[in-house]
Amino acid sequence: MQVTVDKVALEKTIVDVVMLFVQPYHELVEHLAREGRLDQEDVDQLHATVREAAGKVSEIVTKGLRADRG
Repeated sequence: MQVTVDKVALEKTIVDVVMLFVQPYHELVEHLAREGRLDQEDVDQLHATVREAAGKVSEIVTKGLRADRG
């Protein structure tokens, strides 16, 4: 049995799932920054780390989708 998957829909779903994990983290970092418990440099570094990790997830998914096609 072969299943056809819309690549754009799959990528959007994966992004949505990643955001379920990232959004609470983002809110926590912003909350700590507002309270003065993190300085802006720390906030920027933490956000950069999350963006980098999300980029790696996207790259892995894209490679997997390409491998499935070829």
